[in-house]
Amino acid sequence: AVRERLAADPEDPMARYLMALVDGVGGAFVPSLSVLVELIGSAPKEVRDKAKHAASVLFDAAGRDKPEVEDLRRKLARLLF
Repeated sequence: AVRERLAADPEDPMARYLMALVDGVGGAFVPSLSVLVELIGSAPKEVRDKAKHAASVLFDAAGRDKPEVEDLRRKLARLLF
């Protein structure tokens, strides 16, 4: 259902958020976090707040040993501060 919603409207922030969750739960941390960080910077408040929480959880799950994840941490920090 999430893939269908995203296919119907690839720019739908909630659909993108939900797909990022699916990816993150599946262990695809970098693609998931990339979308979440982008949403934190550009989505409506409701989606932005959900993306912040999800990103926090996924950053913890991803650990600190992947350079791509660390790059996304820095990108998020620049957005927030």
